[in-house]
Amino acid sequence: TRSLCDWSSDVCSSDLCANFEVIDSLVRIMDGMAPVNQDAFVAMGIRGMSAIDYAESQGLPVGTVKSRFHRAKLYIKDRMNHEDIL
Repeated sequence: TRSLCDWSSDVCSSDLCANFEVIDSLVRIMDGMAPVNQDAFVAMGIRGMSAIDYAESQGLPVGTVKSRFHRAKLYIKDRMNHEDIL
């Protein structure tokens, strides 16, 4: 994998570089995810919406959005493990 941080150690610590690399990997992995699962992950996992609020905003049952969020998390975990990111 390519490194996102090639800056001097004064500007970029190894922890910060690792975080950028994980974020880059997450964005790339999410590009391969089903759009409905991706939307649920962004809304609930990143933006912090509750399942109830997200379900209401989408006109969907709460169980449906919880399932989509769960599938998104499983997909991300599987891809990160497969790519040896975690």
